[in-house]
Amino acid sequence: MDYITNEFEEYTSPLTGEVIKFNPSSRAFCILKTPTKEEFNELLQEYVNAKIQITWRELLEPLNKDLSKINGDRIRLFAATKASGSDKKFMPTYIFADSYTKAIGEETSYQCHLKVESFSIEEQKKLAEAIKPNSLEEAKSLFKEGSFHHNDALGYRFIDEVIKPQDNFTEAVNAMASLLNEVVADSGIKSKRFRLQHSNKTPRNTLELLSFLHAKGYVLFPYVRKLSEDPFEYWMLHKNNVRHCEYPELVNPDAYEFVDRIHQASEASRANKRLGSNAKTMVKASTFTRIEQISDELLDRQVELYEENYQTSSSSETTTRTNGSAFNAYTNMCRDIFNSKHNNPALKLKHRKYMRKTKKTIYELADFSLYSDKLPELKIWTELLSQYCLSINDTQFQLRISSARYFLDWLSGLEHIPQSPLEIVRTIHVNDYAEGNTLRNHLKNRYSLKASNRHLSMYRQFFDFCHDTLYKNPDNRESLSTFVNPVDTKWDRFAEGSSPGSKRTPIESRIMNEIRNLIIEDDYAFPKKAFSFSYVHLTNHETGEYEHNVFCPSVANLLYFMLWIPIRKIQAQLLDSGEGDDFIYDFDLEKFVKNENKIGNEKRQEGLLQTLPSGVLGITDVLGLHITTNKTSDDGYDIPWVCDELLASLKNQYQWLRKYSPYPERRGKDSLGKLLTEESIMTDKTFYCLFRDPSQQRSDDQSKPVATHIITKAWGLLCNEAEKRINRKLPETHRKISLTKEGAPTESRYDIHTLRVSGITDLLDKGVPLGIVQKFVAGHKTYMMTLHYDNPSHAKVREYLEAARTKDSNVSDFEFIESEIDQVIEHFVTNQAYANNKYTAFDALKKNAGIVSIKLSGICPGASCEEGGLDPYKKTGVPVPVGDRGPSCPQCRFWITGPMFLLGQVVEGNQLIRKIKKKVIAIDKIRESIIDAEDNGNTQLYNKLSGREERELRILSNMLTEWSERMKFYEASVRKLDAWIAYKDKNHEENSSLPISMFSKSTEEEIRYGFSQSSNLELTHFLSTVSEFLPEFIDSDDTSVPDLEQAIARFMAMNNLGDILFKLNDEQRLQATNLMTDALISNVGAECAENLLNGDVALSEFPELSRQVIELVSKSEEKIFRLDANTFESIGSN
Repeated sequence: MDYITNEFEEYTSPLTGEVIKFNPSSRAFCILKTPTKEEFNELLQEYVNAKIQITWRELLEPLNKDLSKINGDRIRLFAATKASGSDKKFMPTYIFADSYTKAIGEETSYQCHLKVESFSIEEQKKLAEAIKPNSLEEAKSLFKEGSFHHNDALGYRFIDEVIKPQDNFTEAVNAMASLLNEVVADSGIKSKRFRLQHSNKTPRNTLELLSFLHAKGYVLFPYVRKLSEDPFEYWMLHKNNVRHCEYPELVNPDAYEFVDRIHQASEASRANKRLGSNAKTMVKASTFTRIEQISDELLDRQVELYEENYQTSSSSETTTRTNGSAFNAYTNMCRDIFNSKHNNPALKLKHRKYMRKTKKTIYELADFSLYSDKLPELKIWTELLSQYCLSINDTQFQLRISSARYFLDWLSGLEHIPQSPLEIVRTIHVNDYAEGNTLRNHLKNRYSLKASNRHLSMYRQFFDFCHDTLYKNPDNRESLSTFVNPVDTKWDRFAEGSSPGSKRTPIESRIMNEIRNLIIEDDYAFPKKAFSFSYVHLTNHETGEYEHNVFCPSVANLLYFMLWIPIRKIQAQLLDSGEGDDFIYDFDLEKFVKNENKIGNEKRQEGLLQTLPSGVLGITDVLGLHITTNKTSDDGYDIPWVCDELLASLKNQYQWLRKYSPYPERRGKDSLGKLLTEESIMTDKTFYCLFRDPSQQRSDDQSKPVATHIITKAWGLLCNEAEKRINRKLPETHRKISLTKEGAPTESRYDIHTLRVSGITDLLDKGVPLGIVQKFVAGHKTYMMTLHYDNPSHAKVREYLEAARTKDSNVSDFEFIESEIDQVIEHFVTNQAYANNKYTAFDALKKNAGIVSIKLSGICPGASCEEGGLDPYKKTGVPVPVGDRGPSCPQCRFWITGPMFLLGQVVEGNQLIRKIKKKVIAIDKIRESIIDAEDNGNTQLYNKLSGREERELRILSNMLTEWSERMKFYEASVRKLDAWIAYKDKNHEENSSLPISMFSKSTEEEIRYGFSQSSNLELTHFLSTVSEFLPEFIDSDDTSVPDLEQAIARFMAMNNLGDILFKLNDEQRLQATNLMTDALISNVGAECAENLLNGDVALSEFPELSRQVIELVSKSEEKIFRLDANTFESIGSN
């Protein structure tokens, strides 16, 4: 009897004197009175009759809401299904054929089916009266019970299986309550949920019968509350379950008249939709039926129960506060309705402050003693998990807390709980490769694959922590000698599909420029006109007068800053004004001066504008930007550059702050509300926010930065206006650009974080080296790992950024005319598996004018990377796989290429081959280290290396898949090229075998592509040669040139040829390296040349080659190594 109670509370109505019984329990059903056996049987018969009426009423509804469809003007009762193999044989769907013909008056079902079409809905309902059932037996002979979308439509089977086997009424109610709790417990397990849906013991029938008993005054429902951590309460409040308790035939009509009043009042006042659900909850948990029965004590008791739940909820502060406000509004609305009818006695409205959660410390969050209080066997686990969660203070603290709770939930459900980590058996507890109650299956049945993998990573870390913690006790060391981490990410990890990475489409450079100009032109004319939310009444601290409708430029200047500097939104919000610094920048004097109006006494220098050392002798310090926050560290970083346009905007912001908001307080990330993972930062520091916004509504805090929703709204307005301006300039024949959502002209297609992606992309397109851009994308793991050792001086950074500002980025600045695209389609190659789709690559090319990007190996038509992935079932919405350099374009169904892009395909293909070769070598080394760690018994290192091997294998698999897709495009492009050449030469052979080619070795005037196996040296030499003649074709992170230069330098050193290579500049050294490599390969072949460079073979073994190389180096030293291609050609000819 765990789920029923006989205890309830009583509240007396001050108006009627009636006593209202209320069930405060959140889990147990309350039995108010017990019927006799005869009374209970009569109740069950009445319930079945009510179920028959519900079924009948539902079958009288139109079959389709859209009456233009095939079975349009037809009630569900007369629905018919065509028999297979015959166009003139129809069988009724929900009723038997004899009843169908009896109601319509025709001999066959087919004739009835045709005749029904001539009747209106109302005429069909009149015909149906002839067969309306008045008893259970008549209903059985009328309805095809197996045809309904839910089991046991009449309810009697549920009674036979669940109710009648019980000895009395109390046991029957407990059986139904137990069934609901069992449904909740099994809701995440697909196999059990499937079996439940195909039985008569359904939650629908349970809720319907309990609602019927409540209406008759026998049972009260639990008082369930929103935001509860209890899955049962959440399940009971779900709309699909609530509707089963609301059939008019099963509820008290007076009670639901009150619920309707609350609904109408909330709609009239535009109040929260939650008010109606609060009313339903109170009605179900009490004997309350009319507004006259309300009392202050009953309403206050509900508020008290809500506040108890509020403090324990894990939902965000904003969510819980919103629900708390809605609940207060509901109680006052009840009082309003009461007072509108009865002024004596009147219920006084109670205006409560916002309910606020008491913030928990990290020690409280990491306290899992509630689990060990319920199950003492979990005590050692709760202590270890608490220690683990508190052991590291980083941005993954909340993830560890969640993982710990899920782990304890899983342990609590085990029949035999392991007493320590040493008792965890991998094949029993973690992954049994079946459907057992293992940790992996627990995650799989409840969470997404991505979330499950994150939790598995936490559990692997946790068991490593357990090993290290237990090892500190000498008594545990012997047993730990055989301990192996039971979580193996190689075998336990779930396949997620695409790799992580930004899938946003960058905004074109010229559009970014248009939006920049739109913000600042004519002294912020457009923001002043469009940003109505940026006006506020403030005191002018220069004149001392109170001014009305003052324009606050904070949101405009913040967006202008982000359009120049690609930082995260939260980083822009928390930029420091420097008002608390010892020295502050004077825009008129153009230098730093002592801050005479400094706020506070703390010694600090956190302002946005800073002087930064150049790092180069003879160059003075430079003015730069200090970004106060970062995503992955507690410190910010510096950008040693600021352009004049941005400096003018910052001057405007500083002047406005000194005039209207000169005395701010510090604010940190807590002032911004809930943060997205992508926008999260690590620091807990506070700042004098530069872009603070005193105009924010519903906030008296004038020191808070611009709110996120205001930034989003302003960004949408800017995109809308920029779209109009750009399209007005385009000829009528050109495709118009689209920056806003269809049907929502003030909502941008691009979120705020796209500004960061676009800015970084623009800098790279303009030639800024990745090592410089790293200063802007600090926190992106790929760049940080790739460029860990790249540390350019501030002077060099400034040089590149200054050059980029004045350099036109016209890579994507072109327009298409649709007729031009149609004319050249036959010359391109796309993914043939999707050629017949309604939306093709060329449709995307026509639609996305303004964001199309022409690359070296093909065309990106500007489609979303989120839905461009190749899928074996040709479904839409599959993301493009992401490699270490971003989305893999050849694996996108919208990718366009062709013979004109063959050179780019060749270069990128060879770069990928080289990466694959290097990855294979790296994996081999890891495997050797794994074997050594296993032989040495170093379990921790073994597990660490195994995880690394698994990651590298996944990357290799992605590379090979990309190579396969590249080859498909490459072969198709070569065939198109050969076909065109054959057509031009008029000697095309239809059945000729076309070679699969990679790079040309032909000396003919026309390029012929040929495919051959190449050594690592030939591949590296090819890419190095491309770097010399076509540097724009090579990835910035390609290491072919430095690898080959090091190999040649090592070769010269081993053979005593001097160090002249290091006396050349970059261009000369590259030329010399390529010519020397070509000479070696031409004379002795690629394999032998590779042995020469590795030192496996001495140069002296080739006397003629040795003599010529020594003579060449000697002559070159005399001429300061002025290389001549003819010299090397003579060596090659010999």
